[in-house]
Amino acid sequence: MPLKKNGTKLYLLLSSINKEEYKRFIKFLKSPFFNSTPSLIRLTTLLWGFYPEFDDPKLSKEYIFKRVWGAKKKFNSKTIRDSYSDLSKKLEYFMVLQKLEAEKLEYDRILVNAFSKRNLYDLFINKVNSVSGDIKTNSVRSPEDYRVMAEFGQKSIFHPTHNVTMGEVEEVMHHLDRDFTLNKLRLYTLFRSKANFQSASGSANFVNEIMELTSQEYYREHIAFRLYSQMIMLQEDPMNMQKMKEVWELYIQSIDKLTARDQGNLFKCLLNYLIGFSKNILSQDPSSAEMTADYINNYLYDLYDLGFSKSIIIHNGEITDTEFTNMVVLGGKTGRLREVDQFIEEYKVYLSPRIRVSALSLAKAYLAYFKGDISTAISQLQSVQYENYSYKVKVRYFLLKLYVEQSVNSSNPYLSELKYLLESFLKFMTRDTYLSDTGKKGYIAFIRSIKALQRLRENVNTQKIDYAAYIESLDENLRREDRVWLVEMTKKTSN
Repeated sequence: MPLKKNGTKLYLLLSSINKEEYKRFIKFLKSPFFNSTPSLIRLTTLLWGFYPEFDDPKLSKEYIFKRVWGAKKKFNSKTIRDSYSDLSKKLEYFMVLQKLEAEKLEYDRILVNAFSKRNLYDLFINKVNSVSGDIKTNSVRSPEDYRVMAEFGQKSIFHPTHNVTMGEVEEVMHHLDRDFTLNKLRLYTLFRSKANFQSASGSANFVNEIMELTSQEYYREHIAFRLYSQMIMLQEDPMNMQKMKEVWELYIQSIDKLTARDQGNLFKCLLNYLIGFSKNILSQDPSSAEMTADYINNYLYDLYDLGFSKSIIIHNGEITDTEFTNMVVLGGKTGRLREVDQFIEEYKVYLSPRIRVSALSLAKAYLAYFKGDISTAISQLQSVQYENYSYKVKVRYFLLKLYVEQSVNSSNPYLSELKYLLESFLKFMTRDTYLSDTGKKGYIAFIRSIKALQRLRENVNTQKIDYAAYIESLDENLRREDRVWLVEMTKKTSN
């Protein structure tokens, strides 16, 4: 059974690292300081040939044992299990070292602690002064910076050779306040940006507490305090376009003064606010709602564009297929087709090799659709492989819309394909156990509404069709964009 199907911890760990990290891990294992078991090197090198999926049918335990321990040695499954376990521990340790290497502040903090425990006071105080000086002169500051400065201050205060002053104690307290406040601001804004928290009113006591803390003088020393507090105020008012513009401008102007983590946190908050805003316009009249949706889509496109250009949504050298597709769709909706073409070519290399072919096919299908070339869009979708769950839903859903549009707008309809897909997609959704109840109901309502529309179209030559009644009877579980699309298709059919 392939390593992937075994569902082992080792598979999860190995598939999470990129190619360069995998190569470095092999070098790590070849160091006698980190590893004294040659078979682990052979095992890791063997598995490299099956990276990143590890799903080749021949990758059985028997095959692995023979290649790693030799054909003459009797097969022992326990040896393999033990090796998997040992290799997993080595890889976890490697990940820790990678993280430590990437985070200089954490490295310095550990080194200061080591100097302190060994009573190397001169080295200790020199390192404390060096790191603290770097933090104080850095305009980009995070809660971690304040926490380290507070920790260093405490260690200095309580060091047996140090003569403490009240000013030093007060400075430590201020650092702790900053750490506390900025962390609370981070946490609260992220909670509020989540869909299931957006409709809930904020905690007045908490907001007042934060506003009081951030009104102190040190609040003005760094932009993160201001941005997070402004974000909280924005989240308390889910339909305030003017306030959103103010926060947007402040974020754009200040982005290079924020840590990577705060850039990402505030990016998520703005993204979810804009999506929530778009959903909240449902109560407006259709013409106004459509105009506002287009306006919001332009902001969403610009936000994603910023996220890609600043590498805010590029993690470990990769982007998700969802973010890739969202950028293409938003570019299509806002008419930036040339930019979308350039984006696909520039950023396709950041897609994981595991989903790159399918993600590209889906993106190119959307691009062809927005260019008005439905036949090419259908052809692209038919080449997508259903290697993961999301594509099983995304592709069927989009393909269904394309078949309907082609049957309405063209003399070359895909009627048999449409009929088959309606039945197969409905069966798939009724058996689905992954989607939320709301999501599942939305897709099922969409499929059944199309089936009802097709029945009307089939009878158009034999009886008078009441399209208004059909529109009136549309399922309440339909998503707004699907309802709008169905009304549009109905009007085209009736004409």
